[in-house]
Amino acid sequence: MIYLDISLPVPVDNRRYELQKIRDSLTYVKYRVKSYRLKGKLKHERILIGKLSDEQLDGVKLFHPNSKYFEFFKKPLPTCSTVKTVGRPRKIIDANNKDVSSKNDNLAFGYTIACHAIAKELNLYKMLESSFGEKITNKIMAVASFFAAGAPGGLTNIDHYTNKHMCFIDKTLSSQELSELYRDINSSDYNDFFRQWALYCCKDDYVCYDVTSISNYSTSMPMVAWGYNRDKEQLPQINVGLFCTIKHKLPVFFTPYNGSINDFTNLPYILEQAKSCGINFSKPITLVMDGGFAVKDSLENTRNYGCDLIVGAPLDFCTNIRQYILNWRRSPLSNKTVLIQRSGETVRSSVEELSIGRIKTKLFMYKSPLSTARDEQALTSYVNKISEELSNITHISDIKLKQYSEFYDIRVNDKEITCKLKTEQYNQLLELCGCFAILTTRDDLSPEEIFDIYRAKDCVEKAFAIYKNDILEERLEVKSQDSINGKMFLAFIALIIRKSLDNKLRSYLTKTRIGLDSAISRLSDITCIKKDHNWMLKSALTKQQKELISVLNLPINYLDI
Repeated sequence: MIYLDISLPVPVDNRRYELQKIRDSLTYVKYRVKSYRLKGKLKHERILIGKLSDEQLDGVKLFHPNSKYFEFFKKPLPTCSTVKTVGRPRKIIDANNKDVSSKNDNLAFGYTIACHAIAKELNLYKMLESSFGEKITNKIMAVASFFAAGAPGGLTNIDHYTNKHMCFIDKTLSSQELSELYRDINSSDYNDFFRQWALYCCKDDYVCYDVTSISNYSTSMPMVAWGYNRDKEQLPQINVGLFCTIKHKLPVFFTPYNGSINDFTNLPYILEQAKSCGINFSKPITLVMDGGFAVKDSLENTRNYGCDLIVGAPLDFCTNIRQYILNWRRSPLSNKTVLIQRSGETVRSSVEELSIGRIKTKLFMYKSPLSTARDEQALTSYVNKISEELSNITHISDIKLKQYSEFYDIRVNDKEITCKLKTEQYNQLLELCGCFAILTTRDDLSPEEIFDIYRAKDCVEKAFAIYKNDILEERLEVKSQDSINGKMFLAFIALIIRKSLDNKLRSYLTKTRIGLDSAISRLSDITCIKKDHNWMLKSALTKQQKELISVLNLPINYLDI
């Protein structure tokens, strides 16, 4: 609870008090209880003690304390104060003396109308309605728009959001009803949706695939397990595989699986699920994946599904790749070398035939001047650092010995440590600086096309960043297996909406130098008021609101639907 009529100065002790900005109009004040190190990494334990005020006193920032502030600092709770309970709509008392939520005739509609417009343009709404029915679809769209906006105020704020925004549902959604919606979304319904959505998305497009991990506090579910955590968190997790189109940058299909299973082992099972959920392998699609999937079994499994491949090829994937690149770099002016102009640099490229197990592929080799300079500087600095350390030590651990032996021949005796640079190894690594390779089974694509397609696969990494950071806020925070599937599906629909908004507004956001969250806030500030049985704008639109409506092609008469 926030005490709105109490304002306290924010202490100047930055080591203890921190300001965390959530959005333009909301900043939290946190107090650092303690700091400690966990496996060498500095950790901080904080508590939320209030919200920053819009007012100042003689240039000093003020904040409104919450109940935790008085509890932690052992101060008496104030009486007769104006208290705001976070995330709860105002209550009124009806004739029967019962608490009921206030009926709001003043609604924000600009942002939710934009979400519905995108859903209709992509046929998303129609597909959801055919799979879930109209009533649940409207709830899905309401929650997805809430998630796509970053779940302002946290998940418990869903009631406040659906009370203040035109969500096209018959009543305000509570936190309990949100949990029930997670469980109501069953696998047969959302698999039916995926069959329609994948057919719509994958027409004449490349599909990239990647995996991430999402942490969860509960360990009572079979799917949540300890494994390789990409965010380096000491928490159990689930793994999530995501397919994404490259040209349109839209998520196609996701599937969660046990957090302890590695990526390439689970790939054939993911492909089977994708096939059953509508990704059409009978018409060959090109699957784009990073070097983490450059494993012979994974490549063969993918080819067995009829997919063409564009896969990053780590130089240590097989000795042939490293040797092919070294041979090419030692005769860079051979007639096989072609030049590619990209991003202000001239990238050199060459192609060789290469078989990986039973798969015949082409090995596209590239060398980037900008990456070469960066890699050479990093390599030289690292080797010099090792040399300096070796010259000043009299004892070396087994771990350091193994690490430094990549570059130095090291001999240890009772009196001293002697070392000698492995000149041939060092020169070879210098030759490989700036080089990278891509394997493909496509015969019809040029080095330029392969280069551009592979670079464009970062759309799936950006989708993961949005999915985890902007929508799920880095944690899953559910307590049942059914809730995992339901919540992640709602977040997936939110990802489609947010990515589509970003795609449509990208040029405008770049030109005006505002972020997508700021654009969403401006759209949310477009409000309407009910007069008799009609809705009308509450106030005139600002210049930026008019521009956003124009870019998104949202006519005001959209309210007539």
